[in-house]
Amino acid sequence: KRMMAEFDEHEVKHMLVLRMKPGDFLRFTDGDGKIFSGVLTEIDRKKLTSKAKIQGIESYRRRRERSLGLCIPHSRWSRMKFAIEKSVELGADLLITCRMDRSNFEVGERKIKLFVRNVIKQCETPFFPKVLNFNNLAELLDWCNENATTLVHLSKDGVSPRKLLDSVNGGNVVLLAGPEGGFSHNELQKLLERSRGMNLGFRTLRFETALLTALIILSYEMNLLWGFEKIEG
Repeated sequence: KRMMAEFDEHEVKHMLVLRMKPGDFLRFTDGDGKIFSGVLTEIDRKKLTSKAKIQGIESYRRRRERSLGLCIPHSRWSRMKFAIEKSVELGADLLITCRMDRSNFEVGERKIKLFVRNVIKQCETPFFPKVLNFNNLAELLDWCNENATTLVHLSKDGVSPRKLLDSVNGGNVVLLAGPEGGFSHNELQKLLERSRGMNLGFRTLRFETALLTALIILSYEMNLLWGFEKIEG
């Protein structure tokens, strides 16, 4: 039986930008562990629909028992975009955006999810990261508590990455950096009571630099750099 794939409007627009036409080869993922290869059979510019004949399927599985995610404070889109793009490339399992007391900008969840899909196309990761958005720090802290996840805020008063991991005892971790202007006094009080602090040194880093540095360090220390393996195809 011939297997076919259909694409939504967002994907069709991307194909049109690339000037794809019937007969072109393509690779795509379902975001849940499978990467497909096939041939585009039709594309309708007016209806923004397209189909492809699937010729091959590669199946992957996760090799990790715990997850590592980032919480990106709402800020200028150019800075958020950079942090999101690089964290997807580096294999973050979870991407959270959160409006902080000193956030002066806000980006919609749909825009973020569509951007993540575009990044996935370039790096061919078989798994989509989960994307969440919270209106304030209290919501984020409650979610972490309900999902057995340790929130780690980046602070010069925190402990080293290795000391932090010794205290986490193998659980899930979400990294958080303050927005432009830092955390408010009220947020700092909540973080001191309900999260762990981690120190990246004495340099003052922009939030996107700090988050990506912490992600790389903890990915290595938690043995998460090789997060999935091929099982078929």
